[in-house]
Amino acid sequence: MTTTSKKPGKKSDKPSRIIIEPVRARAIRGPHRDNKKSWYWRTEYHHDGSSDTLWTGWGTRQQVREKITKLIASKGLDVLVAETRVRRGEVTHIGTVEHLMRAWYAWWLDNPEAPATTLKTYKYAARHVVKALGDVRIARLDLTTLEAFKRNHLRAWVKRKHKEIEGLELKLSAAQERLEAVHGTDRAQGAARTVEKLSARLEALERRLKKPVKSTLALDLKVLNAAWNWARERIDGFPNRKLAIKAVLPSKQEIHDAINDHRPTVADFWEVVSKLDGWAKLAVLLLAATGARKTEIGTVRWASFNAEKKTLLLLDGKTGTREAALPLETVEKLLKARPEGARGRILGEVTVSTVQSGLAQHIRRACVEAGVTYFSVHAIRRMVTDLMYAKGSDPSAAAAQLGHSVQTALEHYRRVHPDDKARAVALAGLGAPPEEATVVSLDERRAKSG
Repeated sequence: MTTTSKKPGKKSDKPSRIIIEPVRARAIRGPHRDNKKSWYWRTEYHHDGSSDTLWTGWGTRQQVREKITKLIASKGLDVLVAETRVRRGEVTHIGTVEHLMRAWYAWWLDNPEAPATTLKTYKYAARHVVKALGDVRIARLDLTTLEAFKRNHLRAWVKRKHKEIEGLELKLSAAQERLEAVHGTDRAQGAARTVEKLSARLEALERRLKKPVKSTLALDLKVLNAAWNWARERIDGFPNRKLAIKAVLPSKQEIHDAINDHRPTVADFWEVVSKLDGWAKLAVLLLAATGARKTEIGTVRWASFNAEKKTLLLLDGKTGTREAALPLETVEKLLKARPEGARGRILGEVTVSTVQSGLAQHIRRACVEAGVTYFSVHAIRRMVTDLMYAKGSDPSAAAAQLGHSVQTALEHYRRVHPDDKARAVALAGLGAPPEEATVVSLDERRAKSG
């Protein structure tokens, strides 16, 4: 008896359609010469009596079903249709920034001359833009929105870098403990190399944090601008205006402020203080008690401390010498810590340069141990400024304590919280009718006072 086997490519071998309403896929060519189960599929979205091709490509029936499911889940049908129509030159409307970036990138994907490195750069930059501005309507993409995008971009970048630093701090701390545990053994040399490598990485990351982040933000804005201009040229009804990209690029001061902007809550601050010891703890306590700069605390001497007047004379201030008031709790701590007949610096033998460069590392390690967000040394001064003004301190007195003008305090240090605005409205009695005034004659007032 003669038997015949089915030849590949016959209709009986063709896989059945895939239906994930309202999307359908059918095999239109195949099978593939290297994989008999792989066919060339066309995926279509059927709606309003018409259809749009969403995707074409090779794959097995199971692979194509998974591909369609992921496409719909990740992008949505409206975005998939927009990308398809861009390829066919049929885009008539783009509603949001996400639609804009996806349509623009789909157009680039169909450009045979586009270098792979360029596409990769555009892809990641467009992803940043979509994540931050994806839901923004095209008509509302203005300077105010871009300014908010810049601020959020800078904060997110700084937060990521601080998180990386915290992770390295933990690894370095564990490596140092291991080095102490294996000291004097054959494994000590390897442990020492690990500590050196982690220390070098940590220093490099801290240096990177101080460098401008303008380049990454500029790239995202450049890509957004390119997509915007592309749509202006090709899509009817798209806003015919330029984006104010140059006005949004951050200055060095804005970058510096973003790095140092986070200020701790009072609770977080004292959690960190509980993890400090020695000169670092005393320095942080003095910073929080006076609002002084770290250079001022690093050079202050015991002779400048007046327990009776509860003051500390700061000699090396940025704005000259000033006398800072001390709270009673700090005075008591200093009296307890002061050695008999001490005349040297309050922080002891530690050098001023060590205070300048090393205090931040002590604070960072304490933040990691306490499980709170890292804050810089200067953030303590900002915290003190906020506390003084939030409690209703006289602006001139607060500025004199901090060693700067009232204008500088309000412009660069003071951060207004929603509670502050609510308190100001309540104190001013806004929105409430005036109470009836009681008129008292001069004779009655004199009689009462007499």
